[in-house]
Amino acid sequence: YPGGSIHSPEWLAIREQVRERAGDACEECGVGNGWFGYRLADGTFIRTVSVLDGLTAPRKVIRIVCTVAHFDCKLVDHSLGNLRFWCQQCHNRHDAPARAAGRKARQ
Repeated sequence: YPGGSIHSPEWLAIREQVRERAGDACEECGVGNGWFGYRLADGTFIRTVSVLDGLTAPRKVIRIVCTVAHFDCKLVDHSLGNLRFWCQQCHNRHDAPARAAGRKARQ
């Protein structure tokens, strides 16, 4: 990562540019960073006002945390064109094939 860490000023500045570009929401599914809610079986996100709504929600209420993803899955190209602001679900879905290939290669 630029600056040697995800906590470096250089990486944090890049992360902020990506977050601003995305409007502080997942660039894939549109769910807002920091939103509370729950997902239906098909992955649809139902927003709630707070985690306290979990007392009456039909599923566990979660808080969305969007992260910066490398579209090429290589963690080398930190250009804005290769970076996406994605929620956990979209980030994991995108990275799953690369993670599976890595596991297979290590066996």
